[in-house]
Amino acid sequence: MKKMNMFLLTGIFVVILTISGNVGAATVFEDDFSSGLTNWTTGTNSIKNPGGATVGVASGRVNYYQQYDFIETKASYSGDFEIQFEVERTTGSVGCMDFIVEFVTEPEHSGILRLRYGTTDKYQINIGQAPTLTTSDYGNCVDDPELYHLQEMATSGIPYIGVATLSCKDDSVKFSFEHATLGKIETPWVDTGDIGSTTIRIWAMGSDDQGAATRFVDNVRVEAPIESGGLLIDASGALKIGEGGGTPLFVLGNIACTGSLFEGSSRSLKSNISAVGPVEALSALSALEAVQFTYKADPTGERHLGFIAEDVPGLVATRSRKNLRSMDIIAILTSVVQQQQKEIELLKQAIQ
Repeated sequence: MKKMNMFLLTGIFVVILTISGNVGAATVFEDDFSSGLTNWTTGTNSIKNPGGATVGVASGRVNYYQQYDFIETKASYSGDFEIQFEVERTTGSVGCMDFIVEFVTEPEHSGILRLRYGTTDKYQINIGQAPTLTTSDYGNCVDDPELYHLQEMATSGIPYIGVATLSCKDDSVKFSFEHATLGKIETPWVDTGDIGSTTIRIWAMGSDDQGAATRFVDNVRVEAPIESGGLLIDASGALKIGEGGGTPLFVLGNIACTGSLFEGSSRSLKSNISAVGPVEALSALSALEAVQFTYKADPTGERHLGFIAEDVPGLVATRSRKNLRSMDIIAILTSVVQQQQKEIELLKQAIQ
C-alpha cells in the first residue's frame, strides 16, 4: 500500500511518498492462480518428459505432477526486482532439489531450494544452474560441490513449507527462503552482469511416477520499479513524475516539505533566453494587484496574501491563467529593484 502526503508552498510543489511494507519497491505483479495460468506459459525438459508438461492449477494453486516442469511469466522484468512465492512439498521422493527459480536470461544464477531432506533434516538453498529444455542437463543439485553459496537451516518435524525469493539488484542476485516459525536463510549477493529484460521460470520436481502432485506453488508476487504514464517509483523508493512538458502533477489541496525545494534552472534546460527589460518589468509590477483571500476548499478559512491569476499582466501569466509561478514574480521584482538601485546611485552622484 502506498500513502502519498501532499502540502502547500506558494507556487512550488513537492510530493512525499511513503510505501508501507517493503520500502523501495512496488508490487507490479501478483497471482494467486484463482484464474488458472492465464498469466503464465508452461514447459518442461523434453528429454525427461517427451510427452510435454503436465503442470496445472488445482485447488487454487500450481500443482507439479512430474519432474522438471516449469511455469514461466508472460511478462518480462528488468533492472532491480524480485520474485517471491509460497512453496510446499507433501509426499513423494526427495531428490537433490525441490524448486528452482530462474531468470531466463541468466540460467546459471538460479535459486535452488531443497525442503527438509532425509537424514540431514535441513532446509537448503544455493545459487546454480537451472535445467535446460532439450538436453539431459538437469541443472545443479542444491549441494553440488562446485557451488559456493550453500545455506542451511536445521529443522525437525516441521512441514515442508515456506516462502522463496530471488532478488536482482545492481547486476547481482540473491536467493532466500523463509519459514514461518524457523526464520530465514539467504545467500550472499552473487555478481551476474546485466541480465537485461527477462521472463521468470519456476521449476519443481513432481512425482517420479507422474501420479498425484507433491510440489505446489502459490501467491506469486513480483516487486520492481514501476513506471506508467510518466510515473516512476524506482527501487530506492524515489518518486519521479512526468516526461517533460505539461503539468504532470496537479494537487487540489495543500503541499509542504521540511527540506529545501529546487526548481530546475540550469542554462542547459532552457532556450530563447533574453533579459527582462526594466520598462516591461516595471509595467508588469505596477499592474500587479495584491489581494487578501481564503481558499474555497479550505474549511479553516485561513487568510492568504497573493494575486489573482486571471488578473495579472501577461508577462507573468500562465497559459491557463489559473496558476502563477512565484519565480516569475521574483524575476520582475529583481529587475525593478536593480533598475531603482541604479537610479539611486545616479541621484547620489548628482547630489555630491
